[in-house]
Amino acid sequence: MEDLLASSESPANFSYSQYILDVGHRGDNLELVVAVLSCLVGYGEVGLYLKRKIDERAEGFVLEGNRYRRWMGDYSGKEFQDAVARGIGKLG
Repeated sequence: MEDLLASSESPANFSYSQYILDVGHRGDNLELVVAVLSCLVGYGEVGLYLKRKIDERAEGFVLEGNRYRRWMGDYSGKEFQDAVARGIGKLG
């Protein structure tokens, strides 16, 4: 765990974080929701896709011993998927 905390932030992650902060400082609430919603929906879709592939026992998709097992469970789980639905509902 200590190694994860000691790693540096990727340029892409840093840029996205700066973008979110910039939108938050200069934009209105709707702009900020839209900026963050793309990440929320994206993680939700990827979580569901990976879960579906594992459920189908697709080649190369295994849960046992997968270091992303918890990540997949979190992002394909009911709690996060409910958050995705609420986020999308904010646009309506």
